[in-house]
Amino acid sequence: MYQANAPQAHLGAAHKLELCNYTVRKLRLGDETNWSDGVLTVNADELKKHLIAEAGIRRVGIAVARPGESTRIVNILDAIEPRAKPGDGQIFPGFLGAMDGTVGRGQTHALNGCAVMVCGSVPGEVASQVVSEAMVDMSGPGARYSPFSKTLNLILWCDFYDDQGPVKRVSVARYAGLVAARFIGAATFGNPPDEIRTYEIPERSSTLKNETPHVVYICPGMLLSDLHQTFLSGSALTSTPTVVHPTQLMDGILVSGNYDIGATRNPTYFYQRNPIVEALFAYQYKGLLAFAGIIVTKCLIEGFFGKQRSAYLAAQTAKLLDANGAIISIEECGHAYADLMLTCQACEEMGIKTVLLMAESAGPTGAKPGPIAFAESADAVISVGNMDELISLPPVDVILGGQWSCGRWMIDNMAMETMETPLANIFAANCQLGPGRLTGETR
Repeated sequence: MYQANAPQAHLGAAHKLELCNYTVRKLRLGDETNWSDGVLTVNADELKKHLIAEAGIRRVGIAVARPGESTRIVNILDAIEPRAKPGDGQIFPGFLGAMDGTVGRGQTHALNGCAVMVCGSVPGEVASQVVSEAMVDMSGPGARYSPFSKTLNLILWCDFYDDQGPVKRVSVARYAGLVAARFIGAATFGNPPDEIRTYEIPERSSTLKNETPHVVYICPGMLLSDLHQTFLSGSALTSTPTVVHPTQLMDGILVSGNYDIGATRNPTYFYQRNPIVEALFAYQYKGLLAFAGIIVTKCLIEGFFGKQRSAYLAAQTAKLLDANGAIISIEECGHAYADLMLTCQACEEMGIKTVLLMAESAGPTGAKPGPIAFAESADAVISVGNMDELISLPPVDVILGGQWSCGRWMIDNMAMETMETPLANIFAANCQLGPGRLTGETR
């Protein structure tokens, strides 16, 4: 059992979550939906009826994509880890139930190694914003770039009604993905888990050493348009910062509604199984730090004064949590770099040491000038790779999610053919929550 139990103060011991992990080693379609001994079987007909009845989709195709197969998935909107809570526990609050005291507490069942991947064609624009391409190759040279080439993926291929515009389409697809994730997660009920990990932030203890660093995670969200946003307990991020307990992320308090650049999106999957949160709990367990909580903030804020306000409020919140260290990341790129750097600067001015995660947009050869903003105090920056790098993808045998790429960086040939594409089109390749394996290169 994994017990994150280093002495710590701020958010109290009431939030204690037992994450029951059920490893998925094989995923298949079959006559019933269940998990047994590492094998997850999904009844596609039953799930289709469930989604059509609840989500308002005209039709939905269901398929399986496995690592190593000659399969390309395109038109990806989001990925979600299947999770469910026994009894009256709420998962994905604000969407599938109320925000209540069960979120981040009690038991949550998770199908580790599996993702529900929601795909669909969403043409048109909203406030000059469009849905951009996001794709995954399950084998070949393209597979090394997306973390989802290593997961067993249940593909939901959404077919919308003709009169559903772009906002309605992404809303329907988002809800369908969450419903499917809970439906499949419930297949574990009644089975013993492979592993139980217990996460909590205990109350302040007199044994807490003064030299133990208190670290917060300043976690990004965004609100740019109805096509590019993050949901906190079912609502768009209109006012931040907000303090949430780390275990609440595991129960889906943050849900992605961002359908812009595929490489730098933060999928719901990596809010649920967040590498930064996992690392902070692990270091707390070793007694190397005290996890002081998560501050949800916003990036791509319009106007310098708005950015400055958000940065200083986030830093002030970290200070009130007694933090002397902060990990800060963003979503997207462009003027989100200014949000990142201003938040770093505000934290450093308040005596809080920072580590930043950021993607690069350095041009195909890496020769493009650096970010539009950089703070002198940003002296610990982790690059998650260059989203502009061009890669060549070979043809594949199977295409899922659509026949053509969509949105930005359109590719003229059919999606299953040979193509050259910027890394920007590869789903979560440069995700700034830290799940990838790409880094910057010094030249």
